[in-house]
Amino acid sequence: MTRKIFTASIATFIGIIFLTSTSIFASSTITEVNAQFKDTTAQPNTPFRFCLWPNTAWPKTPQEVTGISLGVINFGDKKIVGADIGIANMPQSVRGGQVSFYNKSLYLEGGQAGIVNFNNTMLGGQVGIYNKSDDVTRGGQLGIVNTSKNSQGIQIGIINFMDNGFVKVFPFVNMPKSWFHE
Repeated sequence: MTRKIFTASIATFIGIIFLTSTSIFASSTITEVNAQFKDTTAQPNTPFRFCLWPNTAWPKTPQEVTGISLGVINFGDKKIVGADIGIANMPQSVRGGQVSFYNKSLYLEGGQAGIVNFNNTMLGGQVGIYNKSDDVTRGGQLGIVNTSKNSQGIQIGIINFMDNGFVKVFPFVNMPKSWFHE
């Protein structure tokens, strides 16, 4: 039992270091992410939200959480600035972190840790069994299977798919071919 706890602690520590280093590495801006977070339209805001199920949340109306969103299935938030923790997390935008079995967001600036992680635009890192970033990726992915279309980061996993990788499909480590050409 102690050995399993030690192993899990080491794996968690490595994941945190990975997320932190990829977030620092990916400090260049992504226009879409910044535009999403610079949206000046007034949104109902709360420092805490608990969501048991879609459309069953307290408080019910906020679309922006600046703090922590906690629940079973976190769904319906427009923006999370802080932490999104639950069994399944599906906000529109995240600046901070998501911890869950299933994480999905359109824009991510920070990190995702879960079994399955999805996003369209990422500035940061993903740690999970399956990680997918559909559009722009600046940062890293650590998992068994990693997929990315337009990446400016590194993938570490058993199998890595990167459309602009030095090889499109490569085991263990993959990186963009632009790293090798000036």
